[in-house]
Amino acid sequence: MIIQHCIISLFICGAVQGADLQILNKQGLEFFKEGDYQSAVATFTDALKHSPSDPAITNNYIASCRSLAAGYARTGDLEAAIEVLREASGKVPENRDVRTDLVVVYINKGTRELHSKNISGAKMAIGEALKLDNRSAGANCLAGDIAYAMHDLDAAETYWKKARQADPGYCAVSNRITKLQNEKNTQRSYSRAGAYHFDIRFDYKTLGLGICDLREFLMEAYEKVGQDFDRFPQYPIVVILSSEDDFRMVNKVPDFVAGLYDGKIRVPVNFSKVPMSTLKAIIFHEYTHALIYDIAGHACPIWLNEGIAMLQMRTTDLVAVNLLRKALLSGDVISLEKLDDRTGIWNNPAYVNLAYAQSWIMAQYLFTRWNYRQIKNVLVRLKNGASFTAIIGEDMNRTPAQFEQEWKTFALHRIQ
Repeated sequence: MIIQHCIISLFICGAVQGADLQILNKQGLEFFKEGDYQSAVATFTDALKHSPSDPAITNNYIASCRSLAAGYARTGDLEAAIEVLREASGKVPENRDVRTDLVVVYINKGTRELHSKNISGAKMAIGEALKLDNRSAGANCLAGDIAYAMHDLDAAETYWKKARQADPGYCAVSNRITKLQNEKNTQRSYSRAGAYHFDIRFDYKTLGLGICDLREFLMEAYEKVGQDFDRFPQYPIVVILSSEDDFRMVNKVPDFVAGLYDGKIRVPVNFSKVPMSTLKAIIFHEYTHALIYDIAGHACPIWLNEGIAMLQMRTTDLVAVNLLRKALLSGDVISLEKLDDRTGIWNNPAYVNLAYAQSWIMAQYLFTRWNYRQIKNVLVRLKNGASFTAIIGEDMNRTPAQFEQEWKTFALHRIQ
């Protein structure tokens, strides 16, 4: 959400107290029209000292503060926006527009902190928003998101219901509540364990003593994948180890999905169907997604994300190598454009195995050109707004077509 510019009052209501006040007001209006909102705020602040009850001066001051804060918010300096609006709220506490803007900025800050996995910062920001307006749909929705990220399902449900009551259409909150209620029903009897920075919730009836092995796999993934990328998250990572039925019912995913990272690591466990070695590979795969998110946020192309995660499984047993070989020989590989589409082939059972295998070999090719430090740098640049096409152009001097031809040549030699 972005704070909207407000309309400044270009007149002075009532009697003006002296020539100095008129001069200050005129100067403030000139600064405002020039877009120098910082100077406008300073000038109208001086004017308020002369006449704190003048409605026109007050309106001009508020308009300048809101415009200054909006500018800070647009550039991402939310702390500066909060400081401006808090000061304005202190001077004119009855102004609802300032309070509304401040709630919005706190929500934006809380959202940013949540995406950065700074849970304490997110909770602090949303706490301030709720103090200002505890009926805000946006604030309650985000408070629910924060509670859900911590796997406090009861608190998340309470906040999301408040958000729905305030605005039934806000943030598709009804869908969140439905999923959460399914999750609560299936996980009511789940146990809890910890390991490093993992908060593990598991179905003991399904796992039994197998939880000890899976817990070790998580710790091993934290160490080995972390060493590769020199990245060791210090925040809690929620892990849900459930029965396969519970996994499918809660997450509504196709049968070919063997694990999931959606802010939490979710792995279905069926010892009669999936051997322990495969579960270990899946846990390494999903933890890699968590680490890539920690570095790149949502900016990593899905094929690169999946390709790196496939490599980190440290086995080729789950890679459809024969299918990949056949596609390479026939020329039926998937285009880079289609591999970038999260809603197409990745949800199509007819193509998904090839998509994973192709992403795996493409990532292998990249690791012949770049080391882990350089790959990590690529992920950081993606998060900062660079495109993969731009990066290979700058770092490899390759067009997408040249990159595609080179990885195909590499793949044909590698898997024959």
